[in-house]
Amino acid sequence: MTIGTKALCVALTGLAALAIVPAASQAADDGAKLRALQQQKQVEQVIEKYIRGINQSSTDALIPLFTKDGVVMAPDAPTVEGADQLKASLDYFVSTIKLNARIFIDEIVVSGDYAYVRAHSEVKVTVVHTNDTHPEENRELFLMRKDAGNWKIALVSSDCRENYYM
Repeated sequence: MTIGTKALCVALTGLAALAIVPAASQAADDGAKLRALQQQKQVEQVIEKYIRGINQSSTDALIPLFTKDGVVMAPDAPTVEGADQLKASLDYFVSTIKLNARIFIDEIVVSGDYAYVRAHSEVKVTVVHTNDTHPEENRELFLMRKDAGNWKIALVSSDCRENYYM
């Protein structure tokens, strides 16, 4: 091997190494993006289960979606904190009104073991005792927290704007 060939081999080896570093970095970035998308999808699935539970008027379906210290801040209602208050509040809620809700997720941001979801919904509200029905538009903010490896709702806050879109 001549000095020129040796230098060319060293140069090519160096260039190959430089090409591998960005490729490895790109692969790491792609892996991180994939993990972030998976986390967002898991969070979205919890929100979808929440809406199904609301639409089914099922306290049993809703309770497991919350952390033990979960908080609900709903319009015109006292703040609900913790599993006992949550169960009592949901039991009362599902016995007095029925909802048919569609949720639209506007944004999901995940950071470590926490995430937030900004959403809006269209809801048909029916008062059980009178069978009166009216539409609402709501905005929701969910704070999510990983609990034993699973995403749970730590806080949900919503506002209500009656709007006769239906």
